[in-house]
Amino acid sequence: MLHQIVDDFVREQREHVSLLESKLHQTKSEFIDFQDQIEKIASENKEVEAKFNLMQSNIEMCAIRIERGGDMTIADCRVRSADSSGVCAGPLARVWIQDSIVEGCGMHGVVAHNGGQVKMTSSVVRHCKGHGVYSVYCDRDYSSDAHAALSVGHELVRTGGMPTQSFGKPAVYAESCSLHTNLLNGVMACHGGGARLVDCSIASNSRHGVQSAGEDSLVSLDRTCVSANGGAGLHVIEQSSCSARDSSLLANRAEGLKVDGMHTEVQMKGGSIAHNSKQGVHVMGGSMAALHGMEVASNNHSNFLVQVKVIGMCCVTFSYSARRWWGFKRDWNV
Repeated sequence: MLHQIVDDFVREQREHVSLLESKLHQTKSEFIDFQDQIEKIASENKEVEAKFNLMQSNIEMCAIRIERGGDMTIADCRVRSADSSGVCAGPLARVWIQDSIVEGCGMHGVVAHNGGQVKMTSSVVRHCKGHGVYSVYCDRDYSSDAHAALSVGHELVRTGGMPTQSFGKPAVYAESCSLHTNLLNGVMACHGGGARLVDCSIASNSRHGVQSAGEDSLVSLDRTCVSANGGAGLHVIEQSSCSARDSSLLANRAEGLKVDGMHTEVQMKGGSIAHNSKQGVHVMGGSMAALHGMEVASNNHSNFLVQVKVIGMCCVTFSYSARRWWGFKRDWNV
């Protein structure tokens, strides 16, 4: 009887030890998987950091560079830079480009980054191998000038290691300008950049006419025509915003207006979206679009019945006044 009790006890302990060993192996396996995930995330972070560093170095290579409170007027000039960008406005800098041509640049035509402000009037940006106009945050760290300081108002601000959002939003204001035949977008606002276009023409760029991407990025169009670009006329993605008034998106090789991504918003009032190769309006990814008094017609060469395409749980509002309105068919894929 005693032997039986001992055997049962030993067997139970062995089973318990075996269960603990199994759980230990499972925990080790989960720990190894967790380590692999950490290494993967670290690798991805290094890749992202490398991309931002590359972006920073690309931006700062330019023919004319203004930053740290600099103020410059470029009038009746022709700017070329075979290997780099044309004009670059950095932190706290202000540049006014008037009656000038920026062309043939190896990178972007006009750049505003990390709080830089650019005002363009009656000027042309063309034949650049990057974006025509580029407004962007790139989190510049003045690591090489760790002891440098800037006076903002009455407050002394140390720049070493400081995030560039402290300098304010980068912005480009363009009026009566032509941005055409650039290898990427005519206008690109990303990572919190901004651009306002008034009475401008954005045409024949290889990618999109105007693109807004990334949180807090904002583009505004007034009486502006975006036409004959290789991608969408207006491409708004990744939590950015866009507003347009009395503007036209015409004869682009993809959609007239494409909106994609949660918390991405577009508002358009007046104007027309016509003769684009794909849908006039394509809304997807949980984004929001509101169009008032718009004429949407003769888009989507493969199927004229589908002028507006909505995919997923999006919020789309259409309204009209006395303007001519063409019907559309919604293509749902929820």
